[in-house]
Amino acid sequence: MECQIGTKHESWSPLACGRNNIWNNQTLVQIAKNHDKKVSQIALRFLVQQGIIVIPKTLNPLHMKENISVLDFNLKSEEMQAIKELEVGRSLFGWW
Repeated sequence: MECQIGTKHESWSPLACGRNNIWNNQTLVQIAKNHDKKVSQIALRFLVQQGIIVIPKTLNPLHMKENISVLDFNLKSEEMQAIKELEVGRSLFGWW
């Protein structure tokens, strides 16, 4: 077994607790429609494709199933870029 050394980024609140009206963001909504997925799945897939470990919290079995269903599709490079452009340069939680 090979041991990997280094630091990995983790996203402990990958869906931003629904802040900034994420569920209705038109960029995310359109990308979700393109893939027949939910906005939450697009947000999680975006992070996974960047190599970020995602830790979504839910007690809802349906949401658990949706959260794991981000491994069966890929976002296109232009979709990834469109999501990157949503960056506002500050934490939604006041951490930085």
